[in-house]
Amino acid sequence: MTDPGTSYLFEQITKLSIYLNRWVVQRQFLFVLLAFLCAWFIKTLFWKYARQREEQVRAFSKRAWFQFAIHISQDTINPLIIFLSLNWIRRLFLWQQWNNGLVIFALRTSGVYLLYALIITLAKELTSAKIVSFYQNRLFLPLLLTYFIASFLSLITDLSLLVNVSLFKLFDSAITIGSLLLITFGLYIWFTLVSLLEYIISHTILRYFYEEIGPRQATAILIRYFLITLGIVIIIGSIGLNSTVFAAMTGGLSLGVGFGLREVISNFISGIVLLFEGNLRPGDVITVEGELSQVKVLGVRAAVVEVTKDNSEKIIPNQIFFTESITTHTRSNPLIYRSLLISAHYSCDPSHVINVLLDTADKHPEILADPCPIAFFDCFGESSLDFELKFWLNNPLIGKRVTSELACMVWKAFERENIPIPYPQRDVHIYPTSSTEINTKELDPT
Repeated sequence: MTDPGTSYLFEQITKLSIYLNRWVVQRQFLFVLLAFLCAWFIKTLFWKYARQREEQVRAFSKRAWFQFAIHISQDTINPLIIFLSLNWIRRLFLWQQWNNGLVIFALRTSGVYLLYALIITLAKELTSAKIVSFYQNRLFLPLLLTYFIASFLSLITDLSLLVNVSLFKLFDSAITIGSLLLITFGLYIWFTLVSLLEYIISHTILRYFYEEIGPRQATAILIRYFLITLGIVIIIGSIGLNSTVFAAMTGGLSLGVGFGLREVISNFISGIVLLFEGNLRPGDVITVEGELSQVKVLGVRAAVVEVTKDNSEKIIPNQIFFTESITTHTRSNPLIYRSLLISAHYSCDPSHVINVLLDTADKHPEILADPCPIAFFDCFGESSLDFELKFWLNNPLIGKRVTSELACMVWKAFERENIPIPYPQRDVHIYPTSSTEINTKELDPT
């Protein structure tokens, strides 16, 4: 016996096939296609003309209004031409008294697409173009395509009946086309929409409550996971699954997942605590696993750090920051000090050497004047007078480079002031003994 839902679905597919095979419909499709080809042809001619007048265009390119007009035209000229062409085609069909239902549908959807392109272009100009482009591909375009498909199908069939067609049963509950779309496409749209809401809330509302980025990120992440959980519960509830069977299965799965994802849960909780406490923030310079690194991203599961030695990136699980000792160079004070060890000859005046070192440090643009550099006469070495030059920097990432530049400056200053840097010297005295003489005689071939 044939399933009524399957029969209705095949009936609608047959109905669509018959609809598309009608000459009245095919004629409207041809004219709609002509509008698209016309838009493509006019756009191609427009940009070809603009390239031929490149010098004139370049003269205006530095003006803000001209750049704005170019950006608007790039995204809206195609839907604008399609909209205008379809409007003329509609008038032609009315004049010829032809059926124009599909043309009116195409005109309406082209108007929606033109409005969509204009809003997206303005959003790119007024906000972050990168963020708008990201959510345009992930969220806005899929929603627009869904609207077009639903509008087209509504011309042929009743969508409320189509989405209620039963496909199969799960947990003694009928899964319809609408339920399947909610579980797949609906969840995808909801997750992406929640991500956009998290970005908006984090960069607008939460700025008034938290000055530091850490608590702001933590609050936004908690809101995100709350909304995701809420969406999953609502969607599962809306498709009418048997709650008893579903609860039994999820209870068994949660026990196994709890053991299998123990580390993930630990990292998640550690990430939330790190974000709320603010002990670690994006941009902080830390020493982790013996390497100087900078925190780039602090997520709920792991942190992404950039190793300054070779510019590589490491993904560090959040629980590492609670189980191991981490040195931070920018937590409460970004200032760090570095030392440069210098040796001078015994013939030099230590006070003069100290003055030369301080003058040299003052000339480096990245060495701070407050706290000021300090030079010490450290000790009497075996063959030199040893000094230490201590200086302060406001960026831990430039310490090695500044130390190298300062060493070169000190060498030039010593050469200019006739301050010699001694070489290590040792006096070796050999006292011959009877055993040495015997060994020498045995080794002498003569």
